[in-house]
Amino acid sequence: MILVLFLLLIPIVLIVLILLSTLKIDIKNIKLTNLSRINKSYKINIKLKLFNHLQWIAFTLNYERIKRINRKIHLDQIDIKKLERDFKLSDIKEIAKIKLKITNMNLEIKLGFEDIFFTTYGVAIIASIISIILPHISKAEDIDSVKYNVKPIYNKGNTSYIELDTKFEIAIFSLVKSLTGMYKNRKDIKYESNIVKKQSFNNNICNRYSSQNLS
Repeated sequence: MILVLFLLLIPIVLIVLILLSTLKIDIKNIKLTNLSRINKSYKINIKLKLFNHLQWIAFTLNYERIKRINRKIHLDQIDIKKLERDFKLSDIKEIAKIKLKITNMNLEIKLGFEDIFFTTYGVAIIASIISIILPHISKAEDIDSVKYNVKPIYNKGNTSYIELDTKFEIAIFSLVKSLTGMYKNRKDIKYESNIVKKQSFNNNICNRYSSQNLS
């Protein structure tokens, strides 16, 4: 009996520990471009810290490890277009509730289009968006460690280059709460959609029955 209670207690304790933890992610040497192959020397260090202080889980992901994970769970088979179609305005509201804080960032973006006009304004718009978002997801004491640079590339067609080193943290409880909210919103939308379909079906039946009586 004691053994059964102990075995039942383990997953409960793990869930509580996870919910009370902060996810810390350290991304190093990410380089993305449409002109060459993906950089394979990147590293992603992931840590879970209880109450944002006591580390109890830590592991590192790199190109080879992600490749092995992909072979096992087939990440490349995820339908990105379906995810985009399913994305709702309510999802943005829930994502905004996630307590994400960037503690360090060095971001460089180089962007170019065939049209010089689009290049100039595209760079300005992206830089403006980043400058608006960063103060809301950065700690005041870390703001000097958060740097970005957006540069135009002229006369090279459609070209993009991104280089990123960053550290950020997410409160697990806020992440779970946000995901739960997204799931609940989808259920509500599906429920409302089913009600509309039933009402439409009933109206069609009533209309047919009325037309038959009139004839």
